[in-house]
Amino acid sequence: MSGLSDIFTREDNFQVMKTFAQAFKQGIHLKKKEEVDQIHMNIAGGRKTMSGVFTALSNIFPVDKIYHLLTSPEIERNGLIKNFLDENNRLNVDTLDDNQLQKCLHPKVAREMSTLIEIPLLQTVNFDDLLSTANSILNRERLSNQKIVKMLIRNRMIDSFSDGKYSPTREGKTLFELLKYYLSL
Repeated sequence: MSGLSDIFTREDNFQVMKTFAQAFKQGIHLKKKEEVDQIHMNIAGGRKTMSGVFTALSNIFPVDKIYHLLTSPEIERNGLIKNFLDENNRLNVDTLDDNQLQKCLHPKVAREMSTLIEIPLLQTVNFDDLLSTANSILNRERLSNQKIVKMLIRNRMIDSFSDGKYSPTREGKTLFELLKYYLSL
């Protein structure tokens, strides 16, 4: 992620979400051009926060498959993000050529133990309907898709502020900011 070596703030975490949205948008573009059949997400590596964000968003955005890579304790230990950073917490590109770190980044190529695990996805809402509804909410328009409205209310993402009009809750603010960003791409 450009300009982000680690996650320290809410803004950093939102940058991770925006990176997911950008990658997903590129995947949709490639699907429409029939250059790819499916969009897969690998949540291995990075921070637990990133894995959590990518897993949660994969259940909202229509990702086809999500995976996690299990590796040996040695690979886990040597692959820590801090091993790739300089004293200013910036990516030290010289470390990327290190054979030990290459083994951590590409365990299968290095013939190290690794197992790819598929994580079940449960997408409960049509993404295009969600985008359309989010756009209407952001524009303070009256909503007609009651199924999505009820789901968003049940999940505390929106509240009613007048007859048939809704606004994001404090909890829903991040989701709506991300959907607004996605719509702007």
